[in-house]
Formats: sequence, structure tokens, C-alpha cells
Amino acid sequence: MAAVRPVDTGGTIREAPAPNQELTPDVQIRQRGPLAALCFQVAAIVRIEMRTELRGLPILSAMASLGVLTVLVLGFVFEAAGAADGTRVSGVLWAALMLAGSAGLERQFGSTDARSMTGFLLAAPVSRAAIFLGRLWVWSLLLAVAGGLALVGVIVLFDAELWKPGILGVLFLGCIGFAAVGTTVAAMMSGMRQGQGLVAVIVLPLAIPLLLAGTGACNALMQGASGQTYRAWILMVILFDLVAVAVGILLANLVWQDWR
Repeated sequence: MAAVRPVDTGGTIREAPAPNQELTPDVQIRQRGPLAALCFQVAAIVRIEMRTELRGLPILSAMASLGVLTVLVLGFVFEAAGAADGTRVSGVLWAALMLAGSAGLERQFGSTDARSMTGFLLAAPVSRAAIFLGRLWVWSLLLAVAGGLALVGVIVLFDAELWKPGILGVLFLGCIGFAAVGTTVAAMMSGMRQGQGLVAVIVLPLAIPLLLAGTGACNALMQGASGQTYRAWILMVILFDLVAVAVGILLANLVWQDWR
């Protein structure tokens, strides 16, 4: 069993989990094949990371605050200008989602606690792909919660009909795509002393195609456009997600191979 070392989180000393104990699949799971072992490791990483993130909710609070603040500021600007149509409402929602995600990335991957957790995970007998996928799902869930709060703000402020299954699905797909890009870039920057300030600068331009496709899909649903138009936009979102996740998995070994 791996030793458990204290983690300094800025004045509070608490023990970090020993990943070998939770991340090693038993014999029955290993006998089911590598895919079952990978799924077990991803689920274990999600549990470990979520336990850490739910202590005090500092990251989620920052994300939700910035997302709602973005909705309020842009909402009042468009309302004052009399330009709060469907396209701008969708743009406000996705801009809030992206900005909230960028703020969370800075806090998530730049903290001492996150670096210590990464060190423990890399010391455990798990694949780099499992670490990437586990953090991807954790970050997607946090971003989905922040995006949901921003969605409520948009609905209240603009009286928009956004509470639809199609729009909720597009938003969650957007969370996955943004989380995939953000997890990869933040992990790469984590090895650089001055890299944390560059995370949002790099992630936001890379996420522009996702922003455009997501805004187009939501706008098509709000305006009752043809199914073909909506399918074209949603396929762009799905394609972005697939490419982002695939590239992240392929780069996982390179991202953490020189970790210190």
C-alpha cells in the first residue's frame, strides 16, 4: 500500500488518499479485459477527485459566480440596447459557460492540492488515459453544474424558453468538449512555473469552434429551425468532442511523462 502523505492546501493540512488502494482492480475485473479495468480506474479516479472538489466547493463557487455574473452583465447590456434576440441569448449562455470554465481551470489545476493529487495518481498503477478520462468526467460534471446555474439565470433574465431536452443535451456535450480541451492544456501547463496564467489564453481560442457550434444549435432550437439545420450544428459539437477527447487520450502519456 502506498504511503499517505500530508498535503498542504494553504494553511490546512489534510491527508491525501493512497491511490493504490482504490485504483487497483481486483482479479475478477482484470479477467474481464483491459476495457473493464480502464472503466474501473476511471470510476475510482472520479470518486477520488469528486471527494476532493466537494470539500468546501471553492472551485465550483468561483465558476458559478463568474457564470452568473457574466449572464447578468451581458443580459443588462443587451436589454438596454433592445437587442436581446434568440441568437444573442444563446451567445450569452455559451459565453458564460466558457468564462466559468476558464476561471475554474485556473483554480483547479494550479493549486497545490491538485498538483499533489496528480503526483499520487501518476504514482499509482493506472494508465495515463484513465487519469485523463477521470479528470475529464469530473471537470465535465463541475462545468455542467455551473452551466446549469447560468442557464437558470438566462431563463429568468430573458424569459427565454431554454428548458428543453435538446438544449440541455447540447450544453452537456459542450461541457465535455470544453473539459477535454481544458484538461489537456491545463495538464501541459502544470509542468511550467509560469504556465498557469496561460491556460485560459490557450483554451478559449481552441474552444471557439465549440462556442459557434453550440450557439448555432441552441439558436436553431429556440427559433424552431428545420431538423436538418439543428442536426448540422449538433454534429459539429459531437465532432469537436470526439476530436478533443481522442487527442487528449493520445497526448496523455506526453502530458505527464516529465511530471515533477
